[in-house]
Amino acid sequence: MSQIEILRQYMHRLQADSQQEVRPCHHFHSITSSGASGLIAVLLGVFGLTIDETAAIFTQVCVDVFSDNEATSEARTQSLKSSLTRVFSTNGITPQARMRDNFGSRDSCKVSIGYAAAANMGSWRSFKNYETRNQASYDITIIDAIVSAWAAPGVIDNISVGSALMQEELTGTMMAFNNPTIEALKEARDAFSPDHRVSCVISIGSGKKGIVSEFSIEDFASQQTEAVSEEAEKRFGGLNLYFRFSLERGLEKTVSPTPEGFGVIHSHVQAYLSRHTNDELLDRSIEASKVTSQRKIRDLVGEIESSRSSTAHNIPPLSPFFVIRETPMLRMTEALLMPGEGGQKIVVLSGMGGSGKTQLAIKFARDNFKKFQHVFFIDASSIESIRSDLVTHISAVDPQFKGQSIDDALENLAHPNAYVTTQWLLIMDNADSANVNMLKAIPSCDHGYVLITTRRALVEGVAPQSHIKLDVMSSEEAVEALLSSALDPDEPLSDQGREVALEIVTQLGHLPVAVIQAGCYINKQKCLYDYLNRFRANRQRILNQYTRQRDHLDNRDGLYAVFDTTLDAISPQSLQLLTILSFLHFTNFPRQVFTLAASGGFSYQRYDLMERQVDFQQAIAMLRDTLCPQGPWDEDVIDGILEELQLYSLVSLVSSPSAVMLRFHPLLHGWAQDRLLPEQRPQYRLAAVRLLTCGSHDDARQYREHLRPHLEALLPSFEEIHVNDQGSLAELIRIEPTRKQWGHDLWITIHRKVLAAHGETSVQTSRALIQLAHTHGFRGDTAKEEELLRKALRIRRSLCGPKHLETTHAAIHLAWHLYSAGPTPRRVRESKALARDVLEIREAQLGPDDEKVAEVLVTLGIAYFLQGKVSQAQGYFERAVQVTTKALGPNNLKTLECKGRLATCYAHLKDPRAEELHREVIRGREINFGAQHINSIYAMASLASWHYFSRRYDLAEAEWRKILEDVRKIQGDSHMDTLHAVGCLALTLYQLHRYLEAEALFKEEVRGRIATMGPQHPATLRAKSHLSQCMKASGSNPNRVSRIL
Repeated sequence: MSQIEILRQYMHRLQADSQQEVRPCHHFHSITSSGASGLIAVLLGVFGLTIDETAAIFTQVCVDVFSDNEATSEARTQSLKSSLTRVFSTNGITPQARMRDNFGSRDSCKVSIGYAAAANMGSWRSFKNYETRNQASYDITIIDAIVSAWAAPGVIDNISVGSALMQEELTGTMMAFNNPTIEALKEARDAFSPDHRVSCVISIGSGKKGIVSEFSIEDFASQQTEAVSEEAEKRFGGLNLYFRFSLERGLEKTVSPTPEGFGVIHSHVQAYLSRHTNDELLDRSIEASKVTSQRKIRDLVGEIESSRSSTAHNIPPLSPFFVIRETPMLRMTEALLMPGEGGQKIVVLSGMGGSGKTQLAIKFARDNFKKFQHVFFIDASSIESIRSDLVTHISAVDPQFKGQSIDDALENLAHPNAYVTTQWLLIMDNADSANVNMLKAIPSCDHGYVLITTRRALVEGVAPQSHIKLDVMSSEEAVEALLSSALDPDEPLSDQGREVALEIVTQLGHLPVAVIQAGCYINKQKCLYDYLNRFRANRQRILNQYTRQRDHLDNRDGLYAVFDTTLDAISPQSLQLLTILSFLHFTNFPRQVFTLAASGGFSYQRYDLMERQVDFQQAIAMLRDTLCPQGPWDEDVIDGILEELQLYSLVSLVSSPSAVMLRFHPLLHGWAQDRLLPEQRPQYRLAAVRLLTCGSHDDARQYREHLRPHLEALLPSFEEIHVNDQGSLAELIRIEPTRKQWGHDLWITIHRKVLAAHGETSVQTSRALIQLAHTHGFRGDTAKEEELLRKALRIRRSLCGPKHLETTHAAIHLAWHLYSAGPTPRRVRESKALARDVLEIREAQLGPDDEKVAEVLVTLGIAYFLQGKVSQAQGYFERAVQVTTKALGPNNLKTLECKGRLATCYAHLKDPRAEELHREVIRGREINFGAQHINSIYAMASLASWHYFSRRYDLAEAEWRKILEDVRKIQGDSHMDTLHAVGCLALTLYQLHRYLEAEALFKEEVRGRIATMGPQHPATLRAKSHLSQCMKASGSNPNRVSRIL
């Protein structure tokens, strides 16, 4: 609107001087427009309207389109089309009118309206009301031409043109050519001739951004606009033919599409032109238009193109919220610019979508463009985009270049000439397609510099030594980026606000594009302190829609659009697995669980309590289709899927001592789930539950600590999970102190459901009863545990008979309980009797080498050990080691458990084989868990125990101190492992007669066990007994124990 008002003043003075009516179409030979001014160009230059007529129409269209601040871009687009149709019809113009129709002004005024292909926004194209040999243009309706010129992310939608077989999406030029001065000169060159003389060039802007105004989409183009203005002024300012008019800062804060708002614009223009310098400039421009200069279009275009050879080749603007990433920027600079060996220098910058690769490349190009003769910014997303950009940009540099293919362009770069030197930088942006061989898209020569940005973790054969993997921002960088986009320049920030910002960027996983979009949303809604509540309540809506009015990056439809681009790039199996895992936690899923789950056909159930429905088999089928498409399990399949996901930076594999872990970005994880329809989610969730349930198998015990966070991710929908799976998943956290009550309540619920379905006297109900019993034991109520275990055994004997395997299962659970919950002589005798009966039945029915036989052998060995009959215990443990080694392997966790118990027997018998057996256990634990894992560290206790029983207390003390230090660091002060280590060190000090030190540790153990296990738990009672003995030995009154505690 300010452009119209400036033109109004120009035409008013011109008519006053000539004393006759002069229309813009008769005065200006050429009008070139960008963005919304495309409508002004049509009204003035094509239709030949007056300024007043143009102002009235433009005002009405603005009111029609922008009155509703909450309108979507789709609604605004429709409003624009409808408004244009009405005003055209009112003025006697058919809505089907086209640019090249004869409206009487075509011969006197050449009009070009800028547009760009959405796939290549850095290349100027235009709709014209005249023919030219240099560029073919679509012959679309004027209304469609105006809509495409207005198109901008979140404001007006792009349009699609072309035939049914080839559609092209067109958008506006605001992002790259908001100031089309240079393009106007080129259009004039093509419309007339390079030797045509120029009287004046008038550039009219729409105003600079106000210092305190809100962020608008024009900000993204402001750097390019001002850069072109400054450059044109520098080149043409002394020739008295270039004149630039644009309102100063601070206008748009008060503007609204109302009569009052347009009046404000008028007032600002009057004030702007009333200044002496601007008033004089306006008069000078009018006088210049009346004379013919000696300057030819050829001279002006050639001068500006030669001066911009290193900057004018499609380098996009830098985000106004860009935050420097010091480490990757330094690595890029060193790899490309540091002196070293000669030859071509190539850097590959890879990372997931939205990690800031393109912005870093732009920053590098803008900071270092003077170090290169030419900088070419190429859209490398496809072969055709590479060809188009290379040919276009090289043609702009080398007038002799007539090539049309990639090979022609690369050949030109490889062989320097008078126009193209060896000092070029080729930025290949978005080289994500596996169909593009980047080696064939780079000049084959020993000079030049190449910077490739890609989501692919591996670009075959390109710069393996200069590959920079771009991670997410650091916390400091992310907070700075969020606050720079969320707060106005003068807006204060409290310490609490900075803490909230840190929490926000943590939730967003420090992903640059997500952080900036969150900041823009916060700035618009003024909701820094409420953003996370909004995000958690409706993540999908916010990440899909909120940036449509503020987005200045390439993800014009929201963050999820960045991730959507991978849908066509990856295989259905990879997408399927990504979606299944999205229902679990986003980090540290053990890769080995896939193998374990497949070995059981994905159907493993720890507890068979209730009948499964059809969705159970559907989930299994989904996993088989994804991970076993050819039928049998093949490690190459999962390797291929993970390789593909890594290739597009969708997953990271992190090797730990015990497993290879899968890690996803949390927002990518959320996208994979949010893209599903509501009716699809249950089936994918069940497939995720299947994987996790298979991870509850005893053979996966080394992964349980990694699987617990994945169970936590399922808790919000836990009620929807089948009771069989609920029981299996509860196994993952059955002994976690903070989850004991949860596990107890869960098994109460499961038992009630199974009881209602099967009745009290059923095998299924007794299975639930056994697990419910153990939850009472974990909470310290061993009496209730025993009561329920005996009840379960009675049910089994009644239903199945004394020799059924189901009965032996209940019997062995009771046998374990009898010796673990206070091993009195009577209870140990009963435990042994139960175990002997079970052993006889299982050997007869399963064979002597079955692992369930070893389970009973261990039970008997413990019972004899507790009776002090260590030699007899040794025999049972030796046989258990033989059975498990044969059935499961020497390093299976059950085998190692048997070896550990046997080593303890050897230690008590002072058998020298104890030390070597202890070391076998340690090696086996390290194979399963890694040397620094808590289980491996705790396995070292076997040596400490050996030294203790060998009365080598000095060695035992040093080992227990180290074990306690490591366990406390990993597990915390109140964990059972820590309390056990405390007690063992206390016992060692007690043997060294250092009673005061031992007493302090015994007190710590007792307090910890009371807090975590209850005052009557057997382990608590033993710890109290040890403390009492220690106090008695030190001369303290042992009766003070209860009072002290």
